[in-house]
Amino acid sequence: MNLNNQADGGKVKIDKNQLKLEDKSKGIQRSADLSMADIAMLSFANFGASRHPVCERARHATAIVKDRRPDLMIDGEVQVDPALDPSLMAQRFPFSTLKGEANVLIFPDLASGNIAYKLMGRFGGAHIVGPILLGLAKPINVLQYGTDTRGIVNLVALTTLKAQGAW
Repeated sequence: MNLNNQADGGKVKIDKNQLKLEDKSKGIQRSADLSMADIAMLSFANFGASRHPVCERARHATAIVKDRRPDLMIDGEVQVDPALDPSLMAQRFPFSTLKGEANVLIFPDLASGNIAYKLMGRFGGAHIVGPILLGLAKPINVLQYGTDTRGIVNLVALTTLKAQGAW
């Protein structure tokens, strides 16, 4: 898996609506080169299988981003399995615009995004940089308790690049 970005829809607030979820994906758009990105708006259900508000919010946010940025490769709401498995996505959801393995994952809320990135670091061997706050006027990031030296150096370097306007 070549995951470039992971984000939650929560900004700093835990409760939000679909526009804030969509704003988070816009923050990712501004902070990363998305010309090669496959963006998955994650949920616990796939493409309208549930009418739960969490799913509706992800579905609506995806529609807004597709309308505003038709050049982006984004789809959802989708569970993580088909988002990361192109053959599963093609088999079960051939209508999806995601044709490759998603490399930008937008989580529906702060809790799920936080849990996922910590699991990826603990059990998946991922090197974690962040959390990185997006959409603020100043370059501010969060240094998590227990961050190792490499993580501190990388986050300071990233924050410096943000301050210089290079990222």
